[in-house]
Amino acid sequence: MTADTPRQVCAWEQRQAPAVVDLWNRTVGGQFPMSQRLFHQQTAGDPNFQPPDAAAVWAGGEAVGFALVKPHRLAFPT
Repeated sequence: MTADTPRQVCAWEQRQAPAVVDLWNRTVGGQFPMSQRLFHQQTAGDPNFQPPDAAAVWAGGEAVGFALVKPHRLAFPT
């Protein structure tokens, strides 16, 4: 992949998780390793998560970027 490889931002789909976890571990995994289980906990396993909260960037069939926002949607206990 080169700097001019076309990139595509895609809406989040859970099937993208293995590629995103691999991207994470190749880039920052040395300091902050990510497992499939932890990634699931932070996304689909979080009751606040909704698919529009995340997006993946793809180039040449490979994940090259990922973004996640985590707004708190549930009511705080009273």
